[in-house]
Amino acid sequence: MRPIFKIAIYLMLLVLLTAEDCSDNYSESQQTDRIEIQMFQELEDNFISEDMDAAHLKALEKRAVQKVQELVDYLNIYADTGLDIQFRQQARQMITEDFILDTDLQDFLMKHEMMEDLENSVLLNAYGGTASFSVESVQLHEPFEQSQNSEYKSQLTYQFQNSNIVLGVSATKTTKYFGNEKLDVWELFFEL
Repeated sequence: MRPIFKIAIYLMLLVLLTAEDCSDNYSESQQTDRIEIQMFQELEDNFISEDMDAAHLKALEKRAVQKVQELVDYLNIYADTGLDIQFRQQARQMITEDFILDTDLQDFLMKHEMMEDLENSVLLNAYGGTASFSVESVQLHEPFEQSQNSEYKSQLTYQFQNSNIVLGVSATKTTKYFGNEKLDVWELFFEL
């Protein structure tokens, strides 16, 4: 009889130790989950909204400055002959996606005295040597202003080889695919 009694006590202890407690932690985690879902829904709504408020436009301005720095990084990868050709081709694709038109990219490269060797997937300076790209400062000329429905425009200035260059920035709604779902979202592009 004693072994059965011991087994019953052990089973009761096991049930007590593995049972959920009666505290409010469960409801707090549900509330936290609800807040996170609401926050992500709000972000998604702002991401796909037709118009932007001042806070989102300010964030867009910061993103435009970051995008110039990313462009510089991609240009340097594209010009680095020490890297594998696939990296340089991917960098060129990323550069092309930053501009609204491919002719804007060609004008941009000519303005910076650079040219592409498409056969070898490399960016060269105007004299056929290795290109190097660096930007000392980037500043937004003016805040983003709505130019037409679902489009905001601004201009920024950056310093390249002791000269100030103006580059147009456009925030435009573009269609992006997220799995089977497609959404129109805001995306930044450069234009000359």
